[in-house]
Amino acid sequence: MTSIRRAREDSESGVVLIIFALAMVILLGMIAIAIDGGYGFVQNRQAQNASDFAAFAISQQLNNASTCNGVGTTPNMAQVVAMAQDVVKDNAPNVGTSWTGHFLDGKGNPLAGAGATFTSASSNASNFPPLGACGASLVAVPTWKPFFAGVFGVNQLSGNGNAKATNIGQGPPYGIISLNKSGPHAILGGGTGTFIVNGDVIVNSNVANQPWTESWNSWQYDDAIDAKSGSNLYVYGTINTVSGTYTGEPLWRLDLCFGAA
Repeated sequence: MTSIRRAREDSESGVVLIIFALAMVILLGMIAIAIDGGYGFVQNRQAQNASDFAAFAISQQLNNASTCNGVGTTPNMAQVVAMAQDVVKDNAPNVGTSWTGHFLDGKGNPLAGAGATFTSASSNASNFPPLGACGASLVAVPTWKPFFAGVFGVNQLSGNGNAKATNIGQGPPYGIISLNKSGPHAILGGGTGTFIVNGDVIVNSNVANQPWTESWNSWQYDDAIDAKSGSNLYVYGTINTVSGTYTGEPLWRLDLCFGAA
């Protein structure tokens, strides 16, 4: 009887060890989920913050850039990359240089072609964002070594944060838009004073039908825009006019005085 009882006790203790081992595995799994999962949530949150702030910072820099609105100064790629990297470093250290950016147009659509995608290695100061770039999207990928998941053979974990921000491309500012197709002198500077236009000028006059078409020294010109003697006409922008011809030659839509200047 004694030997039989001891054998039964040894068998039960072996079962307890198996149950204890299984329980430890489950317990370690729960700890891994709780601690590594919680730490991973923090890393994802930091990566999301980095993506949000970096995309917003780039879009702010492109807000008044010539690539977006046709005016202003455009930051070069070295400046864009440095700004993105600084924001990522300050908000998500575990991302490092593991991020990818993409330029967006004024409607938030990804641009295509060379230079549309950039990374931490795109820091060439001679390159600039592509034409139409009004914002950017950015994907940040943090990686870290787990605390307990290594017991199960998981030696590295990674996350993801992505965001995009853009500005609505406004195009160049317009100072004057003249819709009259036949009237002469859509813009006329008088005999005295100063006339200043900040922005582009759009003149829709059909200059070929105006009574002011003249020829001088092989130049065919018209007075769609005229400045009389003694007046000063300044246009800080581009003068856009419709096409026209006179005696088969292209017309210059400005008064001769502009040519003399």
